[in-house]
Amino acid sequence: MMEENYKVFGWRGISFEIPQNWELGAIQDSEEKGSLRFNDLKITRLELEWRKERQVFSLEKIVNRYIETLRKKAKRTGLELEIKRDLKITPLKEKVGEFFYWKADYQSYNLISYCFRSSYLIFLRVLANLKEDIEEKVKRIYKTLRTYSLEKNLWSVYDLCVKIPKEFYLFDYSFKTGNVELSFKRKKDFLNVRCISLASILLRNKDLRELSPELCRGYLKGFKYNFGEEPCYSQDKRRGYDVIKIEGMKKIFFRTLNNEIVLIHSPYKNKIFVLRLLSKEKNSKILDQILNEINS
Repeated sequence: MMEENYKVFGWRGISFEIPQNWELGAIQDSEEKGSLRFNDLKITRLELEWRKERQVFSLEKIVNRYIETLRKKAKRTGLELEIKRDLKITPLKEKVGEFFYWKADYQSYNLISYCFRSSYLIFLRVLANLKEDIEEKVKRIYKTLRTYSLEKNLWSVYDLCVKIPKEFYLFDYSFKTGNVELSFKRKKDFLNVRCISLASILLRNKDLRELSPELCRGYLKGFKYNFGEEPCYSQDKRRGYDVIKIEGMKKIFFRTLNNEIVLIHSPYKNKIFVLRLLSKEKNSKILDQILNEINS
């Protein structure tokens, strides 16, 4: 049997590995609470719910209440319900919680846990049909589960994988076919991270420098910017990336806004990444830090 490929998913400091063919099906998001779902071609495979919880509560009561709801539903529908509690799937680091399993019309491996450092109460469910053996998948997912990071949050979704300093918070996102964009804010600074797939098609008749104004059109409006061949164009030979940097500025009353844009073409990944920072600070090192880790 061939070994299954896995990928990393990361969102708001919560991350874990999932099978490569599981795709994000839905997401409802805010910093205080949210939920998401992964599907394959057959069924829903994983569901995650999170919320910030700063008051005293009982995890045991939450689990008991959920199981009681399952029992009532099984009785109402005439399904036979099997429940196993306090499973020892993997040690829980920096959090408390309970693993439990139930089986009725399908089977579900569940974790309800609380992370002391992030204040996240999470409910993670891994689902399967009755005849499937998914224990190895379950162990891999829960073993790689992280609910807190020190300085940077991992954001890994679809074709984009990037680490962003924690002081930037997500305020918008866009998932379109072949185009993923995350937008962050820190006080009065704005940070955009965009991943564009099928770069070879876009670059078939143009190089990255010629394509840059088109890719950055929304970021350049209203700014005076320098777009000469030097020093804007550079190449990162160590990683095989083509890199273009564009710098612009705009004065609004007594305030100057600096508009820094970095475009990266990765031939190996067949992707173009566009990073943009709008800030009062000039020559910020934030984009360079992100560039060094993007999709690493």
